[in-house]
Amino acid sequence: MAEYPAIENKYQRVLVTGANGFIGSRLCSSLLENGFTVIAGVRKSANLDFLKGLKVEFAYGDVTQPESLPGLIQGADVVIHNAGLVKAKTKARLFEVNTHGSEALIKACVESDSVKRFIFVSSLAAYGPAPSGLRCEDDTPAPITTYGRSKLEAEKLLSAYADKINLQFARPVGVYGPGDKEIFTFFQSVARGFRPAIGDTNRKIQLIYVEDLVAGITKMLKHELPSGEGYFLAENNASTFAELTQTMATALGKRAIPLPIPGWLFRIFGALSELACAVTPFTPILTREKAREILSPWEISIEHAKRHFDFAPKTDFIVGAKETIKWYKEHSWL
Repeated sequence: MAEYPAIENKYQRVLVTGANGFIGSRLCSSLLENGFTVIAGVRKSANLDFLKGLKVEFAYGDVTQPESLPGLIQGADVVIHNAGLVKAKTKARLFEVNTHGSEALIKACVESDSVKRFIFVSSLAAYGPAPSGLRCEDDTPAPITTYGRSKLEAEKLLSAYADKINLQFARPVGVYGPGDKEIFTFFQSVARGFRPAIGDTNRKIQLIYVEDLVAGITKMLKHELPSGEGYFLAENNASTFAELTQTMATALGKRAIPLPIPGWLFRIFGALSELACAVTPFTPILTREKAREILSPWEISIEHAKRHFDFAPKTDFIVGAKETIKWYKEHSWL
């Protein structure tokens, strides 16, 4: 039984920023299925393919353009701030969007006549990996990437408004599922017959299937939670890195050969990738920070979310991997 009671759609009109993306579009779908009126917050240049067929209203704005925000949030009861950058060409750009853009948005919400609640989709990256034991919400944050630091700084700035608006933080681990590009390279490698064995393959890692994540955020919205509270969201159990890649091989029906890559060599790959992209307009997929992130253990406790709002992830990695692979094949990614 949850510590905080469920509320039946007290907040009816929900604005989702970054609604056209991998997570945002699934969140819109989950909210619609639960009876909410959904406003899809997007930039005017956004690709709306993931939102096709969904009965959402559209609102346009950009968190780096404060003058656009009153129109973006107009008429919303709740803002779920999901928009953000995972990577960027410069560190300054990550802070511009993830940190200062988030503060500009919550300021607009506080000054509005309608918005009563603000849920910020942050990241476990804001806290950093778990070098010894499970990460939990009471731990001292220690992010190891610029992305993580930009999210942590955003949380600190937003927390100053917790007495002015009902505020929560959702902190998912690595998210995967149909349409995801971040973990795709691992599926692609296994599909080609090679299981990456990067660094210490016994390190523990938790992920979360996108449908479990959006169901969790929807549950947060359906409970009256304390302002300023944050929640780690992940699947129930951690796996070793070796188990994850073996599960991918099983889901693909492949007898993939392990491809050992020492941690020091993987870091060099990250540095070379950064160097190669430095003189181009492209943002590197692998960087020194990304290499460090991949080489780290990510194991957390989700008991806090379970206690407060009955968070209940349903999808084991083998099931989620099969659904993800099915989508990749249907869309000719694999």
